[in-house]
Amino acid sequence: MVSRINKGGFTYFLDEKEQKEIINILDKNRIKYNIYFPYENSDKVILYSKVKPKVSLIEIDGNNLIKHKDILGSLYALGIKSYMYGDIIISEKKYIIILNEIEEFIKNNLTKIGKYNVKLIKNNISILASYQKKFIEKIIVLKSLRLDNLLSKLINKSREDVKKIIHSKLVMLNYVLILKNHTNLCEGDIITIRGYGKYKIAQIENNKRFKITILKY
Repeated sequence: MVSRINKGGFTYFLDEKEQKEIINILDKNRIKYNIYFPYENSDKVILYSKVKPKVSLIEIDGNNLIKHKDILGSLYALGIKSYMYGDIIISEKKYIIILNEIEEFIKNNLTKIGKYNVKLIKNNISILASYQKKFIEKIIVLKSLRLDNLLSKLINKSREDVKKIIHSKLVMLNYVLILKNHTNLCEGDIITIRGYGKYKIAQIENNKRFKITILKY
């Protein structure tokens, strides 16, 4: 990816962990770059040098019961790598952001998601200019900022169950696999729990106990 930028091109879609790693290398080597956000605060971005990436916004018209995980599963089944597509947006409508180079493949092959037939409609990416992510907010009060304490309250499981989930390699902290249940957390941390969802620690207030504001994606 660094080599592509150094040659005047662009990366593929990068998650936050990949962004940090590549930007660190670029900065160390004093390589200039720009960041392309498909919409404000998008999770996945593309780094580029001279050539701005070309992306397509594809609307998925189908049954209202189709969920984020269903779309992910269908993309995986088609052999589409995660770096070829950006965020999957579930709002009043369902969208997926993709690189132009796989547009025809997507149109010709993504005809069904789960048991539901779907129709794909190409939209201009500019319609996301005013899009704002929606989160479910939850307040949790804890004695400590240990990961296992938070997860226990977050997914309503015992500490022992949470420990098993962590040791089963099902939890990532800031997109890095985590195996220590006693890891301490900070504001801004992003926690992903396979099978339960993705969460962000928006705020921590310390007044004898920790009042933690959690945003669920």
